[in-house]
Amino acid sequence: MVTNKTKVFFDTVAYNYSQRYGTKDKRSIFFNNRLRFSLQNEYFKNKSVLDIGAGSGIIYHKLRNIAHKYTACDISEKIMIEGGIPKKNRRLIKNNLEDLVRGEKYDYIFMLGVTTYLSKKELQDYIKQIELCSHAGTRIIISYTLNNYIHIKWRSFITKLSNTIFKPFFKKKKLLVNSGIQMSLHNANECFNLSNNLNVYDFNYQNIFLPPFDRILPFKILFYIDKLINKLLGQKLIKFLASDITIKYTYQQRQKINVNNYF
Repeated sequence: MVTNKTKVFFDTVAYNYSQRYGTKDKRSIFFNNRLRFSLQNEYFKNKSVLDIGAGSGIIYHKLRNIAHKYTACDISEKIMIEGGIPKKNRRLIKNNLEDLVRGEKYDYIFMLGVTTYLSKKELQDYIKQIELCSHAGTRIIISYTLNNYIHIKWRSFITKLSNTIFKPFFKKKKLLVNSGIQMSLHNANECFNLSNNLNVYDFNYQNIFLPPFDRILPFKILFYIDKLINKLLGQKLIKFLASDITIKYTYQQRQKINVNNYF
């Protein structure tokens, strides 16, 4: 289970989270790009959707008139309420995911922006439960914060500034960078080989912009820089600049081989 500190943080920012990271906030180019990639080339009509870490309901509002069933799970009920997710669709994660979705199967399972707050064991537990909620062909879309040297060093520098000369500025806004939450960083290769039952069918490296420039520079400039770099470098090279990756998997349970049959 994620720490109480993480829950407190998201309860605290719930009142304006939709405005800060919504699709209408053009400053949040990373969140918009991640959402765009996660939803593109997918077919949601009459499908069932499980949204783990539903937050302010960005996916809910995109799919509420399309999907047959939508289930939102989050550690912060406040953030789901503020995001406009109806009570009938909300499930609060208190101990673990298994208690909330036991025996249910879904066509799509999202887990965006969650793995950053999970320990290695917690991530393994979540993946096991995701697989239990999957049938053959279920599409699973997960994002990860990468163990990128450039971003790690820069964020460490920004954190120091937020606690020293820029402390008055950062106090005005509750930010993850100065929240004290321990972030989990991932190796891309491990994410690609998350489970023998999950087959990667698409992926996208994201967020090449270092904070706070991603919040200062005009959206149009960020948009064209992002588009130009993706076009010139491509995903194979842009991975060295990206802080995050979103991977799409399909679930296909592997048959266990009984080695005794061979002896």
